[in-house]
Amino acid sequence: SGKNALKAALKAAVNATDDDNSSRSDGPMTRIHRLKAQLLASLHRLLSKYGNEMCALLIYVVEKKMLHSSSCATVSESVYGMKRTKVVAQSSPIGSNEYVLEPLSDRDKTRSALISAFAPYIKDKLDNSFENMKQRQERDNLEEEMNSSAEHPSLRAAGGMVTESSSVAIRESSTTTSSMYNFLDAITNGRMRVWARIKWKRRIRDLFVRIYPYLHMTHEGTILAYQWA
Repeated sequence: SGKNALKAALKAAVNATDDDNSSRSDGPMTRIHRLKAQLLASLHRLLSKYGNEMCALLIYVVEKKMLHSSSCATVSESVYGMKRTKVVAQSSPIGSNEYVLEPLSDRDKTRSALISAFAPYIKDKLDNSFENMKQRQERDNLEEEMNSSAEHPSLRAAGGMVTESSSVAIRESSTTTSSMYNFLDAITNGRMRVWARIKWKRRIRDLFVRIYPYLHMTHEGTILAYQWA
């Protein structure tokens, strides 16, 4: 027993020495590399989750800086030497309106930067939402068709008869358990309310899927007409 105790003590001392050497080898450079890896991982998670929003915000900052500068144009417009102005209607002495060009105010420049940065972002989000909702709609329709084809009318009728007969038997045999029935009724009402909310969400989704292609066509047609004007 004394030899075993001595061996255990020597083994513990060796393990402590190894742990001490490993902790010493973990120097400042290793900690720096570990911290850098953690920061890069956090940045990757942040960009993967909010990358589009951060990109739109960065574009807004750049566009606002360019519009409030002497060029008064966006980055792409400044490449071609273009400058943004606004058309203002002024009354002439003969009574008709004349349209003149005036420089943009600071409010107009900020509004232009917001539209240039966040309009493509919103359009991209709407396109992604349309694709996701369309896929969900197709999946729900396929599940409903499979469920309706799997359930035979005779089986549904038999199931309904069994359910009704069993519920009647339970109600007749348990006259002193009204609290249980109240609990079951509350669960049923809660499920009905949840199902009603799901149906309303599906109606809104179906309406969006039905209308959005026309909105997309109008948007693209407006851009094409503006380019040809």
